[in-house]
Amino acid sequence: MALTFELTDRQVQKAEKWLEEHDCPAKKFMEATGSSPALGERVRFIFIPTMLGTIPVVECSCKAYEFLIGWDDL
Repeated sequence: MALTFELTDRQVQKAEKWLEEHDCPAKKFMEATGSSPALGERVRFIFIPTMLGTIPVVECSCKAYEFLIGWDDL
């Protein structure tokens, strides 16, 4: 069994905007030292299934996160 989660165009735009504006200390460290996490990941997308719908979240390697959906979208 496999599950597939997709972001809408609006959610992709919101994630890209947040990543551009996010002042990440981990990103600054990686750029200064030329190092990166073991698998090269800097962000991950998390999908939280609820009774109201699926909540997409983008999370930075510094553990900051942004919900890509609001109450109005559920």
